[in-house]
Amino acid sequence: MRFRLNKYIAECGYSSRRKADELIENGLVSVNGKTVTENPFFIESDTDLVEVEGKPINLPEEFVYYMVNKPEGYVSTVSDPHATMTVCDLVPSEPRVFPVGRLDVDSCGLILLTNDGEFANILTHPSFDHEKEYEVFASWNIKYPGKKNAKKLLSKMANGILLDGKMTREATVESRRIDETGILFRIILESF
Repeated sequence: MRFRLNKYIAECGYSSRRKADELIENGLVSVNGKTVTENPFFIESDTDLVEVEGKPINLPEEFVYYMVNKPEGYVSTVSDPHATMTVCDLVPSEPRVFPVGRLDVDSCGLILLTNDGEFANILTHPSFDHEKEYEVFASWNIKYPGKKNAKKLLSKMANGILLDGKMTREATVESRRIDETGILFRIILESF
């Protein structure tokens, strides 16, 4: 079967397509013993040997999907030299899986892990316009002290904020609770 190399790497459950593009560009992927840096590059899955970082990869015999309630303190990545705990530590080590999306290390909540690269791409790529819903508690000892600024904070978030150098789209923001300890709100984000 003919595949684009980045899609094949994702389908093998090695990484997302975007991460596969980076691996290819950085010369970490070889096909039949030759390093590939051009993108797009096509392979035949039945006959070509694909190696990533020196290890052969193959299409999984079956896909697995884990829904994990990520606790605080775990990073949403396969590996991180600066972190002691990753979400992959919360599931069996075989077959190799990777997280779909991310939650900050201090966040907790649902995160998906899978070896199905196409599924992960459909859920995370901005072109598919999937909403992301969060329930957030922010204590008043952050940037906006005191509950008198709560409505201002929610209004700013609803109108879009600067994130990673880009303005987010407008969001749906609903206050759940405002008291002396902080604000609890629900926010639904769309892609950039």
